[in-house]
This record gives sequence, C-alpha cells and structure tokens, in this order.
Amino acid sequence: MGMNRQYVPLDPTRGGKSSAIILAFAMAGSVAILAASVFLGVKLASMQGEEPPPPPAPLPPPPINVTITSKIQMALLFLESQKSGKLPPDYPITWRNNSGLRDGQDQNRDLRGGYYIGGSNIKYHFPMAYTITMLCWSLLEYESVYRLVNMHNEMAELIDWGVQYILASRYQDLIFAQVGTPEIDDVCWIRPEDMKPAQRPTMFPCDVTHPCSDLAGEYAAALAAASLTFRVGNPSYADQLLQSAEEIFEYADQYRGKYSDWVEAAQSEYNSTGYGDELMWGATWLYFASGDTKYLDYVIGPNSYIFETNQWGPGTKTFDWDNKAPGVQVLMTRLLMLGYGAGNEGQIPQYLQTYLNAAKLYVCQHTPHWLHANFTDGGGLIYVSDDHPIQYAVNAGFLSVLVSDYLRIAINANVSSHYLDCDATIDDIVDFAASQVNYILGDNPQKMSYMVGFGEKYPTRVHHRAASITSKHVDPTPFDCATGERFRVSKYPNPNVLVGAIVGGPARDDSYLDDRTLPQQSEPLLHLNAVFAGLLASLGAFRSGNSPGNSLTRMWAQIPWAKKYAESLEELIPKPYPSPPKPPVSPPPWRTPPPKAPRFPPKRKGPSPPPPYVNPPPPSPPPPSPPPPRPVKRTPPAPPLFFKGQGKWKLPPALPPKTAPTRKFLPPAVKVPVVHAPPAIPKVPVKPPVVVEAPLGKIPAVPAAKVPAPAAKVPIPAKVPVPAAKATAPVKEVPATLTPVAAGKTAAPAAGTTPAVAQPGKATLPVGNPAVVP
Repeated sequence: MGMNRQYVPLDPTRGGKSSAIILAFAMAGSVAILAASVFLGVKLASMQGEEPPPPPAPLPPPPINVTITSKIQMALLFLESQKSGKLPPDYPITWRNNSGLRDGQDQNRDLRGGYYIGGSNIKYHFPMAYTITMLCWSLLEYESVYRLVNMHNEMAELIDWGVQYILASRYQDLIFAQVGTPEIDDVCWIRPEDMKPAQRPTMFPCDVTHPCSDLAGEYAAALAAASLTFRVGNPSYADQLLQSAEEIFEYADQYRGKYSDWVEAAQSEYNSTGYGDELMWGATWLYFASGDTKYLDYVIGPNSYIFETNQWGPGTKTFDWDNKAPGVQVLMTRLLMLGYGAGNEGQIPQYLQTYLNAAKLYVCQHTPHWLHANFTDGGGLIYVSDDHPIQYAVNAGFLSVLVSDYLRIAINANVSSHYLDCDATIDDIVDFAASQVNYILGDNPQKMSYMVGFGEKYPTRVHHRAASITSKHVDPTPFDCATGERFRVSKYPNPNVLVGAIVGGPARDDSYLDDRTLPQQSEPLLHLNAVFAGLLASLGAFRSGNSPGNSLTRMWAQIPWAKKYAESLEELIPKPYPSPPKPPVSPPPWRTPPPKAPRFPPKRKGPSPPPPYVNPPPPSPPPPSPPPPRPVKRTPPAPPLFFKGQGKWKLPPALPPKTAPTRKFLPPAVKVPVVHAPPAIPKVPVKPPVVVEAPLGKIPAVPAAKVPAPAAKVPIPAKVPVPAAKATAPVKEVPATLTPVAAGKTAAPAAGTTPAVAQPGKATLPVGNPAVVP
C-alpha cells in the first residue's frame, strides 16, 4: 500500500502461454509455502508461551469533551463494558459480545445478565447489589444533575439491568451467591465470550440452614432503593420491588449468618466481616421506601447499639462494599436535618443525635484539621489500604459532600444550628472531595489520569480480560486457558480501550506500575465507578450556587411528615445567583445516530433573495440609539470556588438551574424472566410431612415426633381369623415442574398440580416490559 507498482505482461514470444502458466503456478506455490511457514512459526511460538505478536492498533475512544458531563458519561460507560448476558442492540461497546448465556443451568436457573465486578469473569452478587444501591442513592440525591447532563435514562437502564438479575438470582427461600469461582478463573485468562459452562459453576445457594444475612440485607437495600427510584414513573413496578425487598429482609433477619461462611469461593475476594451493618442498611432503605415505622424502630432501637452502627470507632472509619455503617449514619443524618421537625416542636431526638455525631466524626477525619488522617506521601490521596486504594477515597468524598449538603441546607434555612465537631468548615469538606477527584484525574506526582481514556497519559495495561484480548469481532478464533495466558503477561498495551474505567490506584509513595499482572493497582471495579459518578454529580451540583443540587423531597415520597417538612425547607433556602443560560447538552456521541441525508434539497430558510434586474429597496433609517442605562444596585455573584491545593483541573462553571425540560421519567419496563425448575429433591421412603404455605422467612416449626413407649407383648392365639386388607388405590406422585412462560402469556397449570410461577406473597414483574433476560 502506498507504492506504485507496474505489472508488465508476459511476452508471448518468450515461451508462449505454457511459460506463463508454469511461472504463475511457481509463484503461487512459493507464496503458499511462505504463508504456511509463517503460520506454523506463530503457532509454535504461542504454544511455547512466547511473546505474542503486536496486537492491532486499538480503536480510538469516542470523542468526548472535557467537561463534567463527559466525566459522568465516561464513568457510566465502564459499567456498560461490564454487562453480561445477551447485550441489547444499541450496545455502545463495539469490542464486546454476548457472554454467559448458559449461566445458572447447573442449578436449573436462568442467571443470564448482571455485571462482571472487575477484571475477572466472575459475577459476585454481594458487591453487585451494593453497586445498584449506590447508583440509586446518587440518582435520588442529584437527579437534576443527571437530567442536565442527559444521563438520566442511562442511569435507569443500568439500575434496572442489575435489579432484574437480583430478582432472577432469588428463588423462594434460595439466594444464589455468585457465578464462577476464583479457583478456575484465576488460572484461565480468556474472554468472557469464550467461557464454557463447566468454567462457571453456580455457587451454593443460601437457605434457612445456610443463612446469608449480609447478602440478603444488601439485596433488600438494593431493591428498596430501586423501588424509591422507580416510584414516580412506574408505581406498580415499584410496589413489586418493595414487596420482594420486605420478604428478603424478613429472611435475612430471621436466619442470621454470613454468606462467606458457606460460600468458600467468595472468601478470597469478597469475604464478609459481619452482617449487622447490612441488616441496618437494608432496614434504613426499607423505611425510606415504605414509610413503615417498624423499620425505623429497627434502626434506632437496641440494634443500633448491638451492631454499633450509631457509634464511631475502628469498625466505622471506612465505607465500602463490606462496611455500610457510615452509610447508615449519613442516611439518618439526612432524616434528622432534612425531614425531622414537623409536629415535633423542633426537638432533636436522642437516638438520631447519636447518628449525627458519628457522621460528623466520619467527615472530620478526612479534613486536614484531623491529625489521624492517612494520605499518600506527597499527593494528597486518602490512603486506607494497598488493595485498590482509590475506592476508599471516592467513597469518603461522596459521603462527605452529602453531609456538607445537609449542613448547608440546615444552616441557610436558619432552622438548625448543626455544625461540625472539628475546626473544619463546610467548604473544607468540599475541598477535600474535589482534591480526591483532581488527584484521580491527573493532579498527582505521576502527572497521569487514573481514568482510562481521560487526558494524555492514562493506564494502558489494565487488568481486564476482555480488554486485554483481541475482540471477537476482529479475531473470532476462540481462546482457551493455554493460549490466553500470553495476553496476561504481554508487555503490549490492551488492544481495546476500556474507556472510563478507574484502576485500583497508586501505592503509598504515589508510585504506579502500569502492569496488568498487579490487580491491586491496575484492576478496575464496578462499584468504584458507580460511586465516582455520584461524586462527580455532587460536585457539579455544588457549583450551581449556595443551594445544593440534591432533591429534598424525592427520598421522602413515602414519608408524608418528612416530605411536608422538606417542602418548607425548600421555600426558606435562598436561591442562588442566576447563571447565564447554556445550550442544551447533547447526548453522548456513542449513542447519537448518524444524521440521515435529506431526500430532497432543503428549503431555503429566511426571506427569498430579490429577483434579478430589480432595483433594491432604499435602506431603512438607522434605529435611534437607546438611552443610557440607569445605574442599578445589584448583588455581585459569589466568586468561583477555587479549591485549595488543586492543580490545573477545576470544576466546570455553574449549571443553569432547571434548564432541562421537566418530564416524567418512565423507566424501562420489565418482562417476566423464564423460570426454570428448582433442583430435584431425592425421594425419601418415609411418610411425607404436611406442607404449609408460608411467606419468605417464616418457616413453621415442625414439632419433634414423639417416640411411643414399647407396648407389652400379648400372646396371640394360634388360630385367629385375620380380616383381609382392603385394597387402596396407589397415590400418584406428580413432580412439581415449572413451565417456561413466554412474555405476555400465562401458562395454565396441569391437572393435579399447582402453578409454580405465581407464588403467594412473591413479587410478579409486569408483563410486556422489555426484559434484561430475553
């Protein structure tokens, strides 16, 4: 290519046609031998574990403008990259394909869908449910920001994709913990599209004899938060999610235990340290979603001291997928500052004050005034652990901005005098959160961005199986465990750019090795990006003025007295200085369809030109000059907030308040997923017990059988007429089976059986909605 070659035809006088044919065959043979030798050499090199050939140039990432909008779009784009199952037609990741289409079949369940948590091909349900909860929380608090950046519908799709998988992974009293195991996945570096069913076993389910209070509590929190998120657009769907959340929470509270005690495959990656914080976390979201005071009593009663969620100490210094205690403290602080007061004469209840004190201590520990704060040596990133340190900084920044928003509302409305218990101010809290974002995006000693695709320098050897192996669209040849290992140890950059992924982060001395064999530094995490999107939205809302951008009444939809009090707060809060209007934000470039060419020439806009050979009309007289403006005293706008210790990157200008058209959000509806029969139970040759229908978590106790005392032996006469036994018809056993039900149809139960899909007390998803699992 790029060279002009002249092909001279053969001279017929030099050998004629036979010479030309012989020469052509000779050239073709030499080319074939050369191609075969090259192929065999490459094959032998791959079999010997040598360095693979350089991959093709990676596809360029979508063109993205450097604004707060683009950062949120990029953070959520990584969640799209982590989807499993049958992907939708408008899927934006061009180098991904369908995967895990036979997940759950070893347990007679349909577990297609969901998300891969990190760079592996395992679906851990515990952190996946936590991700859905955090996505709902950020959307509920900063819905206006997501609407302004035109990412509201994308957030709803991501939430619903995870919610559908959570519902599919629960069957009556069974909850499946994960799909895949590290023992197989760690030694097999292949694309998710090349996985085989034998490499993806479904882990042992939780039931009444193997309790999983932590996993079930997180499930309840995710479904309750999703119910509150979809309450406005789809109330019937929200009711079904709330019913499922209540049933799962009842099981979690009645049968207590850690899921990692039974699921040994989760101990190496996502081992749970306790279940008390998940029970309080789930009860808190259930109170917000239902308004039932029994859940509030559960959180503020003796359980708060038993599980120590209302205290600040070594167990509550960090907030992550395993420790939800700081999240409970911040939610209870919201209830106290933004919801409590109507009909209570302004008195602060003592049980809520303990949560407020703990939340303020949690926030103070991240400010420079706190002497015990741990940061990297020279960069300023909060440092908690060597394993994925950025996730702890992002979580702390998100909760800190939330508390600062609550404090700012209460102080500006002059309804309370809540202040921090340290020398820091509200601006110091926001400075801390913004400094963590600045560090992640390039203001660090390495002068690199830890978000892939952002800036000029970012990680290129990300610990991610799908991104590090040539796409199936480019090379459809399947890879196995032996041939895929060379991609893990390769020194070449990933052939696929994992746009938006935030890697684990640097070491304590701010050093970073761009090596995919070091997952603690180079592996991205699903829940990390979910919280980072919320942190960006919170900082963008703060820049809109003195009034935070969170919705005061959205989270109180089911609590009338709190909603009434929040409405009064909105009237008292001073409005920010108006910002100049901005053009509407365009949708993400990877979701914008190409413009269609007009079928006919477009019509000319404006007045038609004058006809030829006609004198133009005389020019109109100039308009009179306007009178000089009268001096008007105006309150100057507040100066832009320049955060302390920040580098070149600063937050964008203020977002215009309420410029996006208000419309009712209708989340994507859901189809009824195909339900497979549960695993068959072996028959035991004993008398079957009486089956009693009961809701989830309430299993009737079966009294222990009393052993009768041995009867005294009575002599029987030699000849006693024994009456013949009456013949009885044998009882026909009908196995309980579940028949797949198509969308929009209802299967009639067979004679003598009971329908297995519609269970009493169980949530049924609306028929006719687009399902995540087809």
